[in-house]
Amino acid sequence: MAGGFVLMISEGVTIERPIQIIHFVDCPNTDFVVHPRNLIVAGENSSAEVVETYLGSINSRYWTNAVTEIRVGQNAIVSHLKRQSETKHAYHTARTQVYLDKGADYRSVAIATGAELSRNEISVLLDGSGAKCMLAGGTLIRANQHCDNTTTVDHRVPGTASRQVFRNVLDDKSSSVFQGGIIVRPNAQKTDGSQSSRSLLLAPGAQANTKPELKIFADDVKCAHGATVGELDQDSLFYLQSRGLPIKEAKSLLIEAFVNETLGEVRDDILRDHLFDAVVGWMNVADESSA
Repeated sequence: MAGGFVLMISEGVTIERPIQIIHFVDCPNTDFVVHPRNLIVAGENSSAEVVETYLGSINSRYWTNAVTEIRVGQNAIVSHLKRQSETKHAYHTARTQVYLDKGADYRSVAIATGAELSRNEISVLLDGSGAKCMLAGGTLIRANQHCDNTTTVDHRVPGTASRQVFRNVLDDKSSSVFQGGIIVRPNAQKTDGSQSSRSLLLAPGAQANTKPELKIFADDVKCAHGATVGELDQDSLFYLQSRGLPIKEAKSLLIEAFVNETLGEVRDDILRDHLFDAVVGWMNVADESSA
């Protein structure tokens, strides 16, 4: 449990440039397990962007089991971006626990394309009035990969807001799970919470499972959730082909537009490109396998 990082941001400090943290595993000749234990503490009125990237060497077989605790102080802002591009032989499980004080703002965007099996679990506690969070995730998997996104957003005080946006793209015999939870405590009046999960199936053998959970114990709230599972829109494909695009490029364009609903939550162009590279890499692998 000696791995991981600690990031302490003092009160009133704004970090102008993103902080990038790369987790890389290289163990080609042996099975390996790593347990990163990470801590981010943002002081009152501070601001920072943290970018985590999880990678491994091509032939490595390993398990990454990460735990991250994030505390966002009063009126502080933390943007937390995660790119999970582990190897096809890897397992990746991660739990992120977030605590928000009064007026705190936490934004999380995670893109997952790697690992044979992965689970990204985020739990957010809104414990100060005016606190808000946005959780977004994009999953692109194929073959026999499995990816699980599980969220819990706990509104404990009045006047808090949360939004969840998740998009999954599944090919071959891959499978995904989205378990999205919103809890509104009896005292948490004026809560505004929303949740959206959409999955795109590219093959008959792919399977997407969605389980929204809303536990509302207050009456003056605004909460909503929506979930869809479907295939590529044939009318849109026909339209793009009628404009001269080959079928492969037309499909790629629609998939990119679908995932961009998640990446659109990233305000910084450079950081958005960093996450979009994972999407492009996933698409290129499909092109190479069909060549």
